[in-house]
Amino acid sequence: LVLKYWKRLKAKLSRKGYNTVIPALKITLRILYKLDAGLETGLYKLLNTSQFQFITFT
Repeated sequence: LVLKYWKRLKAKLSRKGYNTVIPALKITLRILYKLDAGLETGLYKLLNTSQFQFITFT
């Protein structure tokens, strides 16, 4: 998810002033990665709880 977004942004920025946006972009990417990882672990925990398994299998 993040990589697709990153590649698309990179392509757009290479046409414009690339160096001016890099610092801001790095911060944004860091936030995105944290969000992505948080969502994945959250979903994983939810899927592994017995309550969720009980709901899906009944």
